Amino acid sequence: MNDVAPYVDSKTVFLLVRTPRLTKPAGTPFTFDHPIKSNSGTKRDPVSVQKPLWSFVVEGVLEYARLVFDLFSASKPISIVTVDSEEKINSVWYEEDQSLEAVWKIFSNEGLSNASLGVDSLDTLPGLHSCKSVLQLPTPAQSAGGVKVNAGRVIVIGTDLKYRIHFEKIREPPQESEYLPINASEWIFVDVCPDPDASARELKAVKVLLSTIKLLDLQ
Repeated sequence: MNDVAPYVDSKTVFLLVRTPRLTKPAGTPFTFDHPIKSNSGTKRDPVSVQKPLWSFVVEGVLEYARLVFDLFSASKPISIVTVDSEEKINSVWYEEDQSLEAVWKIFSNEGLSNASLGVDSLDTLPGLHSCKSVLQLPTPAQSAGGVKVNAGRVIVIGTDLKYRIHFEKIREPPQESEYLPINASEWIFVDVCPDPDASARELKAVKVLLSTIKLLDLQ
């Protein structure tokens, strides 16, 4: 299996590692006026709200899905795996999973919550084995024999990912008889490292993600 394949464009698996730092605010604040108190007529100071990093991650994945489904319909399927207090494979290669509505429904159920994963105490990053298994799972076209090469891309997004990526975990051959070996794969790790004093840098990292996603779709 190739760890980096320059022309991988069939399957895409998103692994979203929901670490506590993804709840940190980032970006330009949105300012809202407080309503005037009806009993006193006093005007209150505006309130400013910033979006959490998780919101930018969701926007990036939705934009990727929109471009893929617009350009390729369901011929380049998407799967979404999330990890917080538990590991969930939210979608695979079924036709009903391959729509923007289906992706949005996943995020409706996987909104910002108090459930998160602390990676500091972990030796390896969870979810990589699940992503490998999803890549090995045949699509309907592969099951029908219409696609001979099993290739795909995994995009991992989270914080504090470095030093916890063990590639031997994703080199293992399929364990299930109906699964396919991976002929080529591309693994992209987006490590967003928020800092309370570096909001601009955080937002820049997420914007790089959005730009990367758009470039990948043009390949």
